[in-house]
Amino acid sequence: MESSYQPEDQLISNYSKHLINAETVNLSFPHDKSVMGYHDDPTIEFYPPGTYDPEKIEKVYIFGSVGLDPTITVNNNGQATAGANTFLYYEADDLSSTHNVNFNVPGFWHLKAVVLYDGLTFYSDVLEIEIWFPSTYDMEQDTYLASEMESLWQETLDAASSTSRREMGFWIYAYVDNNGLEFEIGDEEEGPQITGCVGTNGSIAPGSPDVELPSAPDDTEVKFYVGYFHTHTTLHYCSSGSRDTGLSDGDEDYASNNTIPILLYDYSASIIYAGHDLDDPYELYYTDQVEKRETPTFWIGN
Repeated sequence: MESSYQPEDQLISNYSKHLINAETVNLSFPHDKSVMGYHDDPTIEFYPPGTYDPEKIEKVYIFGSVGLDPTITVNNNGQATAGANTFLYYEADDLSSTHNVNFNVPGFWHLKAVVLYDGLTFYSDVLEIEIWFPSTYDMEQDTYLASEMESLWQETLDAASSTSRREMGFWIYAYVDNNGLEFEIGDEEEGPQITGCVGTNGSIAPGSPDVELPSAPDDTEVKFYVGYFHTHTTLHYCSSGSRDTGLSDGDEDYASNNTIPILLYDYSASIIYAGHDLDDPYELYYTDQVEKRETPTFWIGN
């Protein structure tokens, strides 16, 4: 995609006859990295030439863009607006007013503060904040997901018999609402039925995940796929054979090729043998080389 970035001095109107250097305005947040759903109050420090008069503050803004420096236009009436691929994150009439800035959409966000003061326009340097997708650790710690994964494991065991067995799975999604970061699961998916034991392998092919793209950085009407969970099968009903437990080469390859975390329920022993106890201890496995989806370097919304 061709960049729409233009030098700032081409974008600022006659409202400000000259640019004030960025040392005058400093923008910061308590954290420069966080998972989607992060929100906090920004700190905007302002040091104008001469004696500061708060009554001369006309507007305070924060603009942001993913992967590119934000483009900002200030018109002759002293109103700042966002350019291409840029969003208005924050607007206030003075420096004492604060409110949360919400980062609901992952990306390498480039942020710039703008202060309109006494007919002049002041800018901060660009501040980069990385907002990432939830990690396997976040998924592992979520009680709702833990319950759903446990349920599908039990369903996998219940569906096994002396004649067949199959893997099961579902997509894991993340979204942000008034309660913060939340998870939900997709429709249950099933791998092919396996008959026989020695020389056979279970498998599952993840279907296409749902996509609900955001229209703004603080949009809560979004849903991102963040991982895929599935189960491996028991050998309880087999009379011969064995298999290694844990993530298969196919699981690892899928995670690496698609940069998608893979989570798995399987037995805890490193090898299971035909006729083992159906209720042997089991545990959650997940890919180490792919802990979370890659942070986008461009806007991933509508």
